[in-house]
Amino acid sequence: MAVNVLFTKRTGTSSLSNEAFSIKASRMPLMKPPQPNIPVFVQKAQADYEQALERYHQQQIELESIPTRTNSASNPPSALASAPTTTNLLSMPEPSPLIRQYKLRSQRLYPSSISDPHPAFRVTFILSKKLISKLAVHRNFARKKLAAAAETVFRGHARPGYEYIIFAKRECVTTLQDRLVELMKADLSNPKLYGERDPAVARRKSKDRSATGKDKQDQEAIATAPHTDTDTDRTGQKDEQPTDSILASPAIKTRWKNNTPPISQKWWKHALPNPLGRTQQSGAYLNMHCPEAQEALAPIRLAQGLLKKKDHQRKRNAQSCEEKTAKTDQ
Repeated sequence: MAVNVLFTKRTGTSSLSNEAFSIKASRMPLMKPPQPNIPVFVQKAQADYEQALERYHQQQIELESIPTRTNSASNPPSALASAPTTTNLLSMPEPSPLIRQYKLRSQRLYPSSISDPHPAFRVTFILSKKLISKLAVHRNFARKKLAAAAETVFRGHARPGYEYIIFAKRECVTTLQDRLVELMKADLSNPKLYGERDPAVARRKSKDRSATGKDKQDQEAIATAPHTDTDTDRTGQKDEQPTDSILASPAIKTRWKNNTPPISQKWWKHALPNPLGRTQQSGAYLNMHCPEAQEALAPIRLAQGLLKKKDHQRKRNAQSCEEKTAKTDQ
């Protein structure tokens, strides 16, 4: 599949991840067919077939225009001579199987309109060098494992009308095939993959939310109470934003579009030049350009000076005590 197909706009995309791969599902978009890229030998076969078909139809028209045997005596011999004989009759030409193969392939991948039958589902495998391995052998092995698992699982468990993109991980190469099939089956059966909630969880939440007993009676009484202007809870306009809302706070604003910094400004890299490269940060090199603030270190140095002074005083006291004891011993 062409790479630009992966970047068509999709809505309602959901994804799940497990130890071997991540899978993303979305409603299948109608993709316009690209310019026909038919090999030259198939084009030549198509042209030969059309010429043979035209010759055949021309001969059929000539045979229909030949007069019947009853009127053969009145016809000149030139007309009979020009008529095709039984030995020169052409048979119905058969198209090359390559023509049908390429036509079906184009129809299968790219339906021409929304009313035309679409494929039941579409599966795309993404195997990156960064995630799996730089060696094509490893990536091909992972692709074959995923394709075999998809053949086993998708026919019975995939939803029609969805397209699936499977992003392989490094563990996909070492995961057993049975385990891969189990993971794929579990993900395809999970309603979260299609943007739905788990029905059991939804039922439990709605059950917790429903009021029972006296609470329910109080809610009904409030709902049926006559509306007056003194009700401050009821007179509030829906359009007004509450003061404690996050959106009402002027401090929270989106700085960039989609709240993502532009790629052109390399905001995540250090501003200073680094001889060790952008992936490593040299503390000594940065300290040379960014000396520590003196005021921040002042209390620390003061405390260190006091400690040194006390230590020196303690040593002097110990020395004087030793001298006194030596004098008394003498």
